[in-house]
Amino acid sequence: MKRTIGAALMLALPAAAAAQSCRVDVTALAFGVYDPAQAAPALARGEIALVCGGDALARPVTRAAIRLGGDAVRELAGAGRALRYTLFQDAAAVRPWRAPDTLVVALPDAQTGRVGETRVPVYGRIAPGQWVPPGTYQDVVEVIVEF
Repeated sequence: MKRTIGAALMLALPAAAAAQSCRVDVTALAFGVYDPAQAAPALARGEIALVCGGDALARPVTRAAIRLGGDAVRELAGAGRALRYTLFQDAAAVRPWRAPDTLVVALPDAQTGRVGETRVPVYGRIAPGQWVPPGTYQDVVEVIVEF
C-alpha cells in the first residue's frame, strides 16, 4: 500500500481504507514560519498511524513495515527556490529516514479482533541560514506500508 504525506505547510491528506480492514492515517509536518536569521533549526513533527482490526480480517495483521520514499535530505519547493530539510525517525535528530530504511512495527490487539493502532512519529528539521524569498514551501513524501 502506498500513501503520501505532505511536509511543511501542507494539510494532512485524508485517510483511505486499505486492504481488509486496515488503514493508514497521516499527519503532515508543519514547520510554520521559517526565519533564516534564527540560530536554531526549524523543527516539526508529523505522524503515521496504522489501524487494523475488526471482524473482516481473514487473518490477523500483527505487524507492518514502513518505508519513506526518497532520501533523508529533501527539498521544500516554493517561491522559485528550495529549502533543504531532513526527515528523522527520532526527536533528537540522530536517526535519519533514508529510502531503504524499513521500520517494522507491531499492531497490538489486531489478532484479537479488536482495533489495533500504532502511531509512528516522523520528525523534520530545516537547518538555519537558508536565505530564501518569503512564500509557501512544500514537498510530498511517499509513505510505503506493507502489512
